[in-house]
Amino acid sequence: MARQPVSQFGSITPFGLTNFDHEKWLVQWFEEREKHKSLLSVEIHEPLHVGDDVSVVAISNKCSLDLPASTDLWGLCLVAESLTLSTAKRLADALSMLKNRQGLDAKQGLAFLVQIYLISIDELRAIRGDRATRGDSPQLSLLCEAPWEQFGAPPTRRGKLVDLKHRPLWQLETLLDHYWCKSEQYADLSSQGPDGNPLKVLWLTNPPEAYPPDEFDKIYPMKAGQTDINVVVENAVLKGLHKAGILTPAITKSVSEPDVLGKAGDFRHSSDFRSVSLRGEQFSLTPRQAQAIQILWEAHNNGSSEVGQHYILEKLDSPSSRLRDTFRNSPAWRKLVVPGNTKGTFRLNM
Repeated sequence: MARQPVSQFGSITPFGLTNFDHEKWLVQWFEEREKHKSLLSVEIHEPLHVGDDVSVVAISNKCSLDLPASTDLWGLCLVAESLTLSTAKRLADALSMLKNRQGLDAKQGLAFLVQIYLISIDELRAIRGDRATRGDSPQLSLLCEAPWEQFGAPPTRRGKLVDLKHRPLWQLETLLDHYWCKSEQYADLSSQGPDGNPLKVLWLTNPPEAYPPDEFDKIYPMKAGQTDINVVVENAVLKGLHKAGILTPAITKSVSEPDVLGKAGDFRHSSDFRSVSLRGEQFSLTPRQAQAIQILWEAHNNGSSEVGQHYILEKLDSPSSRLRDTFRNSPAWRKLVVPGNTKGTFRLNM
């Protein structure tokens, strides 16, 4: 069940130089990235609106050759910002094109924009001879030199992840400029193997992975009640890091895996409440939505299910807004969050 050869990605950055062996370099790049495999944790919610937060954070257990074995995760924020009118429109157009041409959803699409930009600038560095070395080994990717940071112990990891997002490596405009400059080239990016059969390409991992559809479904199986393949992939990759002999189960679980300690009847939640399910229906939440759900969940556990809107909004630092605005265009509104019996209160739909 091995993944397909990486040669299918050989047309990502054709500079047309006769004295540079692109395919050889790309194989070496993939081999290096495989030694430092990372998960791209993507935050994005559709439809896009001005002011929405988007981010991509790489998570790894061994981000460089120098790094000793550790029971900690390492993170590197690649992009994180609030959408402007310009970036919201340009990103929406790019994601729409990627969905139509390659069938990518929003998370995979944003991860795709990050990956093609990384590979492009890494190849440009190689052409210029601008790369560091560790002993006798050249570092082909700038990710080997980037300022990765330890997440810390599981109780503090959520706060550390938020802190990381204040130091992104790139700006979204830069990724969009790169994509739109070469969008026609990327439209021809092959999703077929050497035998001509279709492949599923997974852009949430670095390096990207490609498998025949039946093998992909065996590696990342969807269970009953699961509706978001991205959550399945994130959990599987984190478990893979654990199996590499470095991460502990507690650390793997604390990042994003839905956790049985958070269930009451048909309600389950991840440790940070960004992923919750109710009666088998999965909801992916923004940080502010997750905070609101956590408040309602804690009230439910304390036996006082109904919480005043004003109290919730104060906790969200939005006292002048409405709770429904926090859940704008989210299926969680009215399905997960419903009005209480007392006017001005809300509760979980349990």
